[in-house]
Amino acid sequence: MKLITKLLLIVLGAVVGMILVGGFAVTSLRSTQLQERQRSMELVVKFATHQVEHYMELEKSGKLSREDAQTAAKDAIRAMRDGENYVFIRSGEKYLLTLVHPDQRKEGKESDGGTLPNGQTVIDAYMQALQNSNFAFVSIYTKRPTGDVAVPKLVAIQIIPDWNWLIASGDFVDDIDKAFWNYVVDFLIIGGAVLFGVLVLAFVLARGILKQVGGEPHVAAEAMQKIANGDLTVGIKLREGDNTSLMASLRLMQMKLKNITTAIHENTSSLDEQLQTFTALAKAYTQSKLEEDKHQMLRSIQKLWNTVDILVKSVSRLKS
Repeated sequence: MKLITKLLLIVLGAVVGMILVGGFAVTSLRSTQLQERQRSMELVVKFATHQVEHYMELEKSGKLSREDAQTAAKDAIRAMRDGENYVFIRSGEKYLLTLVHPDQRKEGKESDGGTLPNGQTVIDAYMQALQNSNFAFVSIYTKRPTGDVAVPKLVAIQIIPDWNWLIASGDFVDDIDKAFWNYVVDFLIIGGAVLFGVLVLAFVLARGILKQVGGEPHVAAEAMQKIANGDLTVGIKLREGDNTSLMASLRLMQMKLKNITTAIHENTSSLDEQLQTFTALAKAYTQSKLEEDKHQMLRSIQKLWNTVDILVKSVSRLKS
């Protein structure tokens, strides 16, 4: 596998990890914001419920009639409105009757709250959420008072069985979704910049390493292994003008080893020939005892010593 491929795999792993961490972070942030919104809405509905329960106690104690108690409770709930945030009350069969609403034109009229994208009415969604509890959250889609597009809205609902009231407060949560996507875009921009920087760094590192090695590291390792095993015929390709890389040094070492082994081989052959010549001259001198044969034998010995000295130096260079 090429070096750049390995580095790109490392970059890919880092990108995957960054995406997982970033995705978990922005998702957790959205979840935290939604939970905080739910806690805030729950507090509002619980406070409204306590207000109603206060007037229920006045009714039970006989201080107020049910009609007066309910009228006072409705006035107290109306006073809790703050801009788009408000508490409304429904009653009657399936809670179709609106008792308190910021739009007074809707008070005293029955409504199912409209139809959701899944075909279910808002009231049916409320009833489904309240099957196992007197308090629940319901996610719906509805239009803002000043808008024409349906946006997500979270509704906290509470049942007061004694008066057959449904107390609820809703809050649009499209701002949370908008913030979530803003975080995603920011993450993608930052992540893209980091990814670009890492890719540039990877290419710079790969280029630097390849320049120092003179080729792919695994190719250099294979060549070194073959040379170490005695194979001096392995081909080592160099880039044009490369005389400083590891591969260039390896090729130079290969050439020197070739020269040394060639010199050893040639000197060994020469030494063998000279030994044969010396043997013949020594035999001739033994038989003739002539001075000329003696001088030739001595010259042969000198050549032998010279060849041996060269051979020893060649072997010493090979060992070093």
